[in-house]
Amino acid sequence: IEKPGSGCKTLLANDKFSDLSRLFRLCSRVQGGLEAVVDSFKTFLIGKCNECLEKRLLRLRSCDDRIGNDDPEFIKKLLFVLEKYRGVVKDTFSGHQLFRNALHVAFVDAANKEIKGTSSTAVVISSFCDSLLKIGGEKLSEAEVESYLTSIVELFSYLKNKDVFADAYRNQLAKRLLNERSVSFDLEKSTLSKLKVQGGAQVTSKMEGMLSDLVVGDAIRNDFAKSTNTHSHTHQIAFTVKVLTRGFWPTYISPDVALSPEMSACVKNFEAWYSGREAQKKLMFVTSLGDCVVRATFGKKTYDMQVTTLQAIALEALSAGRKPSFA
Repeated sequence: IEKPGSGCKTLLANDKFSDLSRLFRLCSRVQGGLEAVVDSFKTFLIGKCNECLEKRLLRLRSCDDRIGNDDPEFIKKLLFVLEKYRGVVKDTFSGHQLFRNALHVAFVDAANKEIKGTSSTAVVISSFCDSLLKIGGEKLSEAEVESYLTSIVELFSYLKNKDVFADAYRNQLAKRLLNERSVSFDLEKSTLSKLKVQGGAQVTSKMEGMLSDLVVGDAIRNDFAKSTNTHSHTHQIAFTVKVLTRGFWPTYISPDVALSPEMSACVKNFEAWYSGREAQKKLMFVTSLGDCVVRATFGKKTYDMQVTTLQAIALEALSAGRKPSFA
């Protein structure tokens, strides 16, 4: 079993699955005969996972600025090893519990092994999820995305520091949702359901609340548009609001800024309407998260510029040759 050149590790390295199957059947007939095979399998798997980690370390040492939280190559390699040898356990070793335990031990070791001075594996896994779920991320088919997400959720189950993953994932999910960069709302819900099965409701409860906020927010925006003629009171500004529950979302800083009269009118109209709907709830506008389309005229040409709310405030203050006071 341990003989160099022909033992269990050599058979695994060369994908000699039929020979491994015969070895498994032979050793399983002897009491305690599988222990040496299981130990060889576990040691081999730990070695394969360590190879993935060593290659990540080499990329980091090469001073590649793209490597950090985002290292899809590392996660893809790790998932490839997981998928391949999970299949070996199922087909070659008949799903035997000892080999399933060995697979578990190897990937718990890999998922929780940290490289000093770099982001934790939990954060890197979350970043790969983000690249799968946001517009402009990984260029994959829908079936490939689903396959990767299923495997990632299994890799997530091996993490000891699930809270680190959850914090990173919640921040990235918030950016996708607020910036409308999510590939699919249904895919977001599906992924959270899978994470909930593996990590429990405590991992996903806030993120599920974020998705619920958007659904409720759509209804609020539609009701506001129907009940208030915003254009007649806001000097032709098209104004929409996303109402979020503070406890679900990451903490955002909202700087104290002076809104233009037009923007202030929009805010006051919405506050008056919302207070009649939800008298017990207090609104706090987070201008740092807003965005605007500003129409600017330079000479004879007109341009529509996509800017943040804070940038729009600055542009408005400087428009028409005004000189703002900082007193």
